[in-house]
Amino acid sequence: MPSIVPHCAETFAHLVREAGAPDGAWTNLFISSDQVANIISDPRVQGAALTGSEKAGSAVAAQAAKHIKKATLELGGNDVFVVLDDADIEKAVKIGVQARLTNAGRCVRGEALYPCMRKIADRFLSQFTEAFSKVKMGDQMDAATELGHCRRKMRWKH
Repeated sequence: MPSIVPHCAETFAHLVREAGAPDGAWTNLFISSDQVANIISDPRVQGAALTGSEKAGSAVAAQAAKHIKKATLELGGNDVFVVLDDADIEKAVKIGVQARLTNAGRCVRGEALYPCMRKIADRFLSQFTEAFSKVKMGDQMDAATELGHCRRKMRWKH
């Protein structure tokens, strides 16, 4: 199954090149789980990073372990919301809060990591925290509620 978010991966690869990494230091491969073994076993491959399903993660982890290669897996179902120096902070805060609250933050697209450039980090964090403090929590059946309660105590940990 091909990647459903190839643009994000390609943008990241562009940023790695733009930051000065040598050609070939970062390569995106849009492959299926059954292609993982051949690629990771290749001696030119130094490690693997995957954001995806548990099935894909299991395949990558097994092959990386077999060939003693580094592997980074993001299978938790949360995305990264990067805020750059030239961002419109107010817009980033608004979109960031909405993204985090989608399905009460329990969906694959639910952003959970918000790395910011140092230059704007304090401003973003301050406004983001303020915006979250204004989120109306309560009864999920109330149309004014933006974030309903957790049904199970175990969910509080996440």
